[in-house]
Amino acid sequence: SASVGPASPAGSATGSRWRAHCCATPPILVLDESSSQLDVLSEREIGTAVDQLRSGRTTLVIAHRLATIRTADLVALQQDGRSSTSHRTRS
Repeated sequence: SASVGPASPAGSATGSRWRAHCCATPPILVLDESSSQLDVLSEREIGTAVDQLRSGRTTLVIAHRLATIRTADLVALQQDGRSSTSHRTRS
């Protein structure tokens, strides 16, 4: 069977599928939270969708509200543009 990954020839169909997969499911996701003007129902729906999108990925979330980062493994706080503290939320 054909291998998938960097060893695949650049023009092969397998190589094309591999590149499409990497672009469709990036290993790192960066989100800038802007849900402060949403109603409760919309915020929940978007939160559920974002949780599914984040599954299996390293995700950096820029948030202003604690509800946005309720499922985070690590929270880092900034004040006046400087890192002030970080907390592990799960062990």
